[in-house]
Amino acid sequence: MKNIVHFMFAIMLIGVLAACGGDSTDNNDVELDDTTETPETDDAATEENPDQADDGTENDEATNGDVAQDDDQATIKETMDELGLAEIEIKIEYPNDNDYEVEIDKSSQGNYEVELDDEINNIKLKGMDAFDTILPNLEKLDITKESSKEDVIAQVIEAFELNDDYEEYDIEVIFSDGTKMEFESEN
Repeated sequence: MKNIVHFMFAIMLIGVLAACGGDSTDNNDVELDDTTETPETDDAATEENPDQADDGTENDEATNGDVAQDDDQATIKETMDELGLAEIEIKIEYPNDNDYEVEIDKSSQGNYEVELDDEINNIKLKGMDAFDTILPNLEKLDITKESSKEDVIAQVIEAFELNDDYEEYDIEVIFSDGTKMEFESEN
């Protein structure tokens, strides 16, 4: 009797296995039609949100931008420290409202904002582009705490290759140690 039970159990087991793992062409009990819903995948989310990669992780573009900005800030800080400067602002006004302005300002958080507004040559830059353009001129400056007003304006005009027919000027220099010098024309 045991052998018959084992035999029947084996037959049933083969039947179950055949039903589960059999060829799909033999399974005529299930019909698929156009109304059958397919489960949602991450592909739909990826199409709606292009910042999401195929594996469901977010794209590192924003992170890379932050890293690049941090690198830029570190470069500016290091260079300004080498020059012995914390901040510098230069505004030279020319006839016909053609101004030349350079600003390298340090925020209270320690981040630098850099701008170049050269109305003479129609150049307006911000950030690292401005800093890279300004840097060769800054490196020509030899302004110290003992520099005279006349020496500072002459150095700025020469270093930035500006004309000396300016109408007014305003130059502010803050050295790395916090010492501040400001020179304005007396017009």
